[in-house]
Amino acid sequence: MTWLIALLIISVLGIAALLIFKKWEESRGGLPGTGLRRATDAKVVVISERLKALPRALWASVRVFLKQGVFYVSAGMLRIVQFTERKLIRVINLVRGKGDISTKKGSASFFLQNVATYKENQASTVES
Repeated sequence: MTWLIALLIISVLGIAALLIFKKWEESRGGLPGTGLRRATDAKVVVISERLKALPRALWASVRVFLKQGVFYVSAGMLRIVQFTERKLIRVINLVRGKGDISTKKGSASFFLQNVATYKENQASTVES
């Protein structure tokens, strides 16, 4: 129940923050970062013009390099996701009680030794 109240409060605060941002944006007369966006667009145009001017052979090698880069990045991300998945499965199984709980490598307590000998004695008397 408390998490529902917390979620409600966070939602109301988020809506209030959006309204305050909208009011600030209207009073300022534009979006924040407009100048940065124009400068970045100009740099992208310059880079695309330079790429268009490259010879075909060089452009083919650039495309191969980009494809290999995308492949290696996606393969690395896949390994990270698989590693995370294995760890999460272990945690989930541990929480569910299905996991293997590592035991201490020591001798059993005196009580457990007595219980084990008692059960062995009971088993031997039942068999005979």
